[in-house]
Amino acid sequence: TTTTTTTSHNPLNPVAPTHHGGTGVLATHGQRDLGRLYFYLGLARHHLGQHALATAALLRARQRDPNNARIHENLGVVSAAAQDWTAAARHYHAAVEREPDTVELHVGHAMMWYRAGDAYRGARLFADAVDRFPMSADARYELGRSNELLHADADYERDIQSNFSAALALAWQNLAGPEPEWQLVRRKEWRTIADSEAKAVSGRRKGGGLVAHRPVGIIPTPPAKGIAIAEFREVDVCGNDGVVVHHSTKRVFLPSFGPQIPLHRNLRTVPPVRAHTSTLLPTGRPAILLVQLFAVGFYHWLLEVLPRLVVALEQFPFASIIVPANGGTLKLFMNRTLEMLGVTAEQLVLYELPSDPIAAAQCRLSVPHLIHVDWVPVSGGDVAGAVTHLPAVEALERARHALRPHDAPARPEPFVIWIQRTAAASRRIANESALVEVVHEMARAAGLSVVIFSDFPHATPPRRALDLFARAAAVIGMHGAGLAHIVACCRGAAVFEIMLPEPHAVYYRHVADSLHLVHTGLVLDGDALYARREVHIPEAPFSHALVRVFVDAQRAIAGTLPTAPVVPRREVL
Repeated sequence: TTTTTTTSHNPLNPVAPTHHGGTGVLATHGQRDLGRLYFYLGLARHHLGQHALATAALLRARQRDPNNARIHENLGVVSAAAQDWTAAARHYHAAVEREPDTVELHVGHAMMWYRAGDAYRGARLFADAVDRFPMSADARYELGRSNELLHADADYERDIQSNFSAALALAWQNLAGPEPEWQLVRRKEWRTIADSEAKAVSGRRKGGGLVAHRPVGIIPTPPAKGIAIAEFREVDVCGNDGVVVHHSTKRVFLPSFGPQIPLHRNLRTVPPVRAHTSTLLPTGRPAILLVQLFAVGFYHWLLEVLPRLVVALEQFPFASIIVPANGGTLKLFMNRTLEMLGVTAEQLVLYELPSDPIAAAQCRLSVPHLIHVDWVPVSGGDVAGAVTHLPAVEALERARHALRPHDAPARPEPFVIWIQRTAAASRRIANESALVEVVHEMARAAGLSVVIFSDFPHATPPRRALDLFARAAAVIGMHGAGLAHIVACCRGAAVFEIMLPEPHAVYYRHVADSLHLVHTGLVLDGDALYARREVHIPEAPFSHALVRVFVDAQRAIAGTLPTAPVVPRREVL
């Protein structure tokens, strides 16, 4: 899952003045120009993964401009990428000393400690930043995101959701003031609207720009979510996370994720400023919105975005489709999965996701008729919070039907898949060879073979990957994008996930439960495992859990599926 968080400023300009007084003064223009060259050389080396060369270039830039906070900050960024946490802490501290009134430097310093595995020190620094900058939405937002991704002991409501909600309230207050003419349509209101109209849809809803809500499948399975389709008339799509703005009714709608959307990065003013690249879609056919938080990450694309698309295409088969793009192109897996669903190139509307924060927070698309699919509670309750990224069960079933090969067997074949994260930047298994040997030994004893599913030297195309998983009796792997392919597995197939302890990391258990797979989770211990380059897995508990996984695989091959609902098994290290 690609969920890397970044602060909202641009740390890549070492000499641009800031609203807090700018950077250090250079002795001469020649030194300034040379320092700037070394700075950008360091950034280029960093983007190429050449951390030592990047550090050397940035140190030369620092020699020529020792008071430049951006140079110190990026030395911290490079050191953190190399996981030299002592050096990273020193450089971030130096950056904060030079620009103590720049909130982004405090936030980056705190986030660095989270990534280093010291969530408690990071939380203290975040608390200092929140006290120092009480109106900063970014500080509260990044505190919530860091707790969610990197703090195993975080309480969801107290440490995560409360900070997201505070960030949203601050962002709106900074945008529109305490009593705005514009109105933020909170997700709670949206759910209420959708749920109340799920039984019978009728006509135009006044005041909201919402035309109708069509119930697709309200099903009482935990977490109790149904599906609703919202239609908007004459709206703008803004920001990198698909914020919807309705001008005539003066309402701003946050799709899909409510408070988890960083509103301060998606809008800078209301009404939103139009980008010079803003586009007006032609009238005549609706457009389905696929721009959402984390949409370009593989898990989120395959198991959150595509289920929404499958549902929407059933109602609007010839609609335009608004998809997130970079430089006028889609990621390769996005193109290939859209082709699998029968989407044509003529249907696609490419929606650029600029990295520049000012460009990102502008209106870029005006849509006469917009379609958005969302999950709604069956009766009361809350679909936000800890289950935000968990699609409705029926949506997953529909995506499974659309993505699973038509000639896939009803029962799995006698082999298991080991998911290998060789090319991944994080969560590689340090003792993988020893664990794979254990898997081979148990597979031989059970009469099964082992297939290594690797991301090196390149990722397997989605069609081939889904065909492989559709025939597997068991899937074994570390929490990560490769597990998203279990959407194609046969009912009853076994899934053994090496799980992260953070509260957000329940995606694959939810997918397995929803699709009647038998999930076993081995929950690791420790903070910041999500971002750690390598993780060591103790062999004894791994082997103990693996025995039951092979039993489940043999049952799936024999067709002896459990008659009662599958209860997921979890072991905690």
